[in-house]
Amino acid sequence: MSYINFKNVSKTYRDRWYALQDVSFSIDKGEFVFVIGPTGAGKTTLLSHIYFKEFPTFGTVEVLGYSTDTVKKKEIPFLRRKIGVIFQDFKLLSDRNVLKNVSIALEVTGTPGGEAERRARAILTELGMGDKLYKMPNELSGGEGQKVAIARALVREPFILLADEPTGNIDPESSEEILKILKRVNDRGTTVIVATHNYGFLEKVVRKRVLALQAGRLVKDERFYIK
Repeated sequence: MSYINFKNVSKTYRDRWYALQDVSFSIDKGEFVFVIGPTGAGKTTLLSHIYFKEFPTFGTVEVLGYSTDTVKKKEIPFLRRKIGVIFQDFKLLSDRNVLKNVSIALEVTGTPGGEAERRARAILTELGMGDKLYKMPNELSGGEGQKVAIARALVREPFILLADEPTGNIDPESSEEILKILKRVNDRGTTVIVATHNYGFLEKVVRKRVLALQAGRLVKDERFYIK
């Protein structure tokens, strides 16, 4: 079942500079996909189209039954509830503790505070952050901050998890741990898409797909399904 379809997608900025050029692919339920390429290749722009932060200049993006051609503005929040996003810079709220940073992802969609905190506590404990619930973001290491960002993305049990350079600001040991978490999430059936320039990661995931971008063009689409 295809969760994501890009159909001849191009995105232009400033004087018709192409961030994406005629990109087409589909991603199915349960895939683990790496989007690779050098800085400026279009990786972040591609991910932004999946959660409808960006819209194509030409072409169509379809995600979980929503299409950039027909989606209404009021429908976009409902799509985003089904997609978790992990950012390189974490984007944690500096005035809230770890537990509140995660529970707020549920509270903004109407989940009662007690239930939101219960679910936030459970996912943080699963990720090894159970003893950091009341720490503030500035008291965390880079790896711990990224775990909180992952917990916030997972607490709503998304169909799709997007990770934009999730290990760009953390040490190698923490990077290994983050990758293990992403693999575990994928093993449970969540579609995981990781944008990275850390090509060493690719060797650590057996069943994967690689989309390679160069200057906004999709130059490689390969599957590696080794049993």
